[in-house]
Amino acid sequence: MKRYLSLSLMLLFTGFVFSQDASAPATGEETTKYSYATVVSVSADQIVVSEYDYDKDEEVNVTYSVDANVQLKNVDALNKIGAGNYVEIEYEIKDGKKVAKVISLEKKEEEGEGTVAALAEEETPEAPAPEEAEADTGSVEAEEPAAE
Repeated sequence: MKRYLSLSLMLLFTGFVFSQDASAPATGEETTKYSYATVVSVSADQIVVSEYDYDKDEEVNVTYSVDANVQLKNVDALNKIGAGNYVEIEYEIKDGKKVAKVISLEKKEEEGEGTVAALAEEETPEAPAPEEAEADTGSVEAEEPAAE
């Protein structure tokens, strides 16, 4: 009985050790990360963006190498992305460098569509005309009850 118990415990422990190793990420394993930023400059092999650095509590310029097989969304060529455009970048870190795999150009909404100002205009009731505002003095006159 002791033999089976010790054998079971040994197998259980061995399985636990191997399961821990299997779940740990391998050295150099690529994981996709994301950045949402404003474009500073673009060239054929890199894109520089201004993004918020939470550790420094400020905007910083970050350079991403552009993968040869980069996937572009909402734009058909890298050279059509310009300074001031807002982009989302999916990237991986390879050899200590950030490499852009997917670059999505974020489109601005049409002027007035879906903006807070446009929604406020739709929901704000019109103010009374100036002559109506002057006529209403704000005083309340007591009404006499009707004679029955």
